[in-house]
Amino acid sequence: TATAPAAAAPTPMAEVAPARAARPEAFTAGLNQLRAGSFDDALVRLEVARRESGDDPFVLAALAAAHLGRLEGEEAERLYRQALDVAEAPAQPGLYLGLGEALRVQGRVPDARDALRKAAGHANASDQVVRIAQERLATL
Repeated sequence: TATAPAAAAPTPMAEVAPARAARPEAFTAGLNQLRAGSFDDALVRLEVARRESGDDPFVLAALAAAHLGRLEGEEAERLYRQALDVAEAPAQPGLYLGLGEALRVQGRVPDARDALRKAAGHANASDQVVRIAQERLATL
């Protein structure tokens, strides 16, 4: 089971994936593995959830966070962008936060700053997302 050595914590999943009864059980199991830092195990469960739920932005975001935990920035970026394409406005700030981290992991600092600014400045951004985005911006 892979764990991230020194990556920043993935996007708080509460910001991206509120509970919803229609999501498959594999999604919940994958989130639990993600929270435990078991990124390989999380990927297995979240891929099952993706097959069962299609392009659910919350499942895509959880998959992205698992890849981010494995420091796989390009795959995390692709999944965060895919989630942003289908997500409703309330989920977007957390997705931009994750996208910013995926871009940072790739060394794409200007792009990471842009994504983090979108997260912090989004009309639907929670105080937690704003705080985290500002903290990460200060380190870039």
